[in-house]
Amino acid sequence: MRNESPTPQTANETEADFLHCMLAGLRRQPKSIPPKFFYDARGSHLFDLICATPEYYPTRTETAILERYGAQMAARIGASCRLIELGSGSA
Repeated sequence: MRNESPTPQTANETEADFLHCMLAGLRRQPKSIPPKFFYDARGSHLFDLICATPEYYPTRTETAILERYGAQMAARIGASCRLIELGSGSA
C-alpha cells in the first residue's frame, strides 16, 4: 500500500469550501458554523464572543458545575491525579 501525499488546496478551493460550509451551516436549524473555521485569530475572537452570548450555555454550565462540585470532585479524584487542559483554541 502506497502512502499518498495530500494534494494541496488552491486558494479558490479553500474559499469555495469555506463558502459551502458557511452557507450549509447557516441554512441549518439551529444554525451552526463548522469549528474548523474558529482556529485563527479572528475565529478565536468570534468563538469568545459566541461563548459570551446568553444562548451559549456550555461555558456557564461547566463553570457552575465546577464551582459547586469542584472541591468534592478533587477530593474523590485525589492528589496524584494530573489534569491536562489542551485549551479551547483561543487560550
